[in-house]
Amino acid sequence: MKTKLLLMLLLANFCIYAQSSNIPDYVPLNGLLAYYPFNGNANDISGNDSHGIATNVEPTQDRFGQRRSAYFFNGISSNIEADVKNYPLKGGSRTITGWFQADIPSVSEELDFCLLNYGNVSDPNYWFKISFYRKGYLDIQFDSKTFSSQDDYFNNEWTFFAMVFDDPTNTFSLYINNQLKLSGSADLYTNGFGNLFRIGKNKSNNFFEGSIDDIGIWNRTLTPQEISTLYNAPKPILYTLIPDINFENKLIELGLDEGTPDGKVLKENIVSEISLRLSSSNISDLTGIEDFEDLKYLDCTNNNLTTINLTKNDSLRELNCANNKISLLNLEKNLKLGNLLISDNKLSSLNLTKNDSIHAIHAERNILTTLNVSKNKKLIYLNVSYNKLSTLDISENTLLEILNVSSNNLTSLNLKNGNNLLLGNSVNFTENPNLGCIQVDDTEYSNTNWLAFKDATATFNINCSVEYIALKDSNFEQKLIDLGIDTDGLNGKISTSDISSITSLDLSNSNITDLSGIENFTSLANLDCSNNQLTNLDLTKNILLETLNASSNQLTSLDLSKNNKLTVVYVVSNPLVFLNLQNGNNKNMIILNVTGKKSVSTIATSFLGLNQLSCVKVDDVSFSNTNWSKIKETSTIYSSTCSLGIEDSVFDNIALYPNPTKDEVTINNITLEKITIYNVLGQLVKSFTLNPGTTNNTISLSGLPKGVYFLYLINKDASTVKKVIVE
Repeated sequence: MKTKLLLMLLLANFCIYAQSSNIPDYVPLNGLLAYYPFNGNANDISGNDSHGIATNVEPTQDRFGQRRSAYFFNGISSNIEADVKNYPLKGGSRTITGWFQADIPSVSEELDFCLLNYGNVSDPNYWFKISFYRKGYLDIQFDSKTFSSQDDYFNNEWTFFAMVFDDPTNTFSLYINNQLKLSGSADLYTNGFGNLFRIGKNKSNNFFEGSIDDIGIWNRTLTPQEISTLYNAPKPILYTLIPDINFENKLIELGLDEGTPDGKVLKENIVSEISLRLSSSNISDLTGIEDFEDLKYLDCTNNNLTTINLTKNDSLRELNCANNKISLLNLEKNLKLGNLLISDNKLSSLNLTKNDSIHAIHAERNILTTLNVSKNKKLIYLNVSYNKLSTLDISENTLLEILNVSSNNLTSLNLKNGNNLLLGNSVNFTENPNLGCIQVDDTEYSNTNWLAFKDATATFNINCSVEYIALKDSNFEQKLIDLGIDTDGLNGKISTSDISSITSLDLSNSNITDLSGIENFTSLANLDCSNNQLTNLDLTKNILLETLNASSNQLTSLDLSKNNKLTVVYVVSNPLVFLNLQNGNNKNMIILNVTGKKSVSTIATSFLGLNQLSCVKVDDVSFSNTNWSKIKETSTIYSSTCSLGIEDSVFDNIALYPNPTKDEVTINNITLEKITIYNVLGQLVKSFTLNPGTTNNTISLSGLPKGVYFLYLINKDASTVKKVIVE
């Protein structure tokens, strides 16, 4: 039992030690609730984790001149709030200590400058604060009672304070620079607003202007000796950890460290160092570099670094870490960086969008795939050769004088920055086999001066913004190539610049099954796509179309309602079911010798031979019946309301199988009166009369040659067409 108890005591002591191992040895641990040294953050190092939330405070020098070891409060918005655990409520003995430095306020117009406070926000009768009057008098308030020191502390000197409240006697003592300044009796019935402790402001947002450091809170009264020890604490000896022995050996060689390597260096030896040259030192880890706070020039070339943390080195002007193995580099905090040398590393990405001071980038022989230099307006030198860049835009870099982008995967290069003359002959675009166009200020100038610095396949142009249209049918594209319209070979696309001015297009007899892409020929006035295998034709975007010859195809429906300039529609020898000509231009249509108009071509508008065309949608039924009666079959009517679609709702759930077939075809889920079958030439080859009382029908296609056929399914006034393949 004794052994177990001893073990528990040892564990308890170990936990206390582990929690407080970062606390200076002059700070009493007994009753310590929170301790804030403000060494770069607002964390509580007591082990109780009552960390502060800092708002608009800036790191500054402490009383020993150590940088980033205190916080400056701006008098307008700066403050720190901490939820202090187990803070004594109601009365409760306590001690609060700290350091402050204040001068005559230059920004704030407050009359009351709060150093710190605690208590109920909504009730001033239950709170405690330490603050300054406008004249620099230090006041201490216990609930509704205030005591003033009547000394001016706006003297720009670091000043120590210790407020001690003893609950059993209801007495307080205020020590300033280890001297008792105020004492007396006061009731302290502070009700906590949670456990919120405020540094640099009070409940009314009266903000402190100056510096604050080393705030400590205890739940007991410290003795005068303990207070004296806090006041007389010696300047701390701070070390920076240097885990890489080769890094430390180099620091010893440079006189920044001494003796044998011990994994650390005095921080005061390095904090003011401006230049550091570490080349060829076999260094793998630069941990510790963050404490070189004044560092402006760093040379770490020819080492074994894989990463480097420079987020704290905000004074850095030049970085040379060439010939390492660096794959990760964050330079977002190095806003003063001007010269960057990172060649021969393993960087695949590099964010320089915040480095607007940079004027030279040496990044050759990496594996960069992207690089954005649009924000680097001061850039003069750029070498990104031997990377994997696919695009690069320097149009914003008007001061650029040297550019090397050779040996990349560039497909896009924009050099149009309005100042190409600055580049002279200091350019290299070679070894980019997929780079077809280089965008420049002046094509003639570039051809005269830069031909030797590009691949033979690349051209200079003032505009390289080429858009492409997809072409699904290779026969369609081949025809465009044969016509000299498509100029970049059979690749499934065509540039918009190649088709933008095409007004007439003859695609006849080309075995085309799909004209997807024709909608982008927006200047087209005359289209001949006759004698092909088209089953669909979308011309709704070709609003300038005047003449259409789509005869001898496999079209079942055609919508020409958007083509209000059409005068000729020649669609004979198609299995058309519906045709929409309600385009507002019917009266100008050229038809077969019945209007008195003479055709300007060998074709004219006609619907003769379209035996399955039950309805043509027109502008004016009366006009069409009067003038167009002889260019249609007797079974075809003109109407202003006939359906445009192949599929009516009655046919939505139809099932047709098998397809392809060798003989029979079954049609389910539909009542039918009749089925007629046409070949691709529009010839009737079979006809079936069916029982409208059943929804399941099977018909025989035996005896038909192999090929494509169209089944017209008729139900009362509705009909649809289905394509069937006979094997």
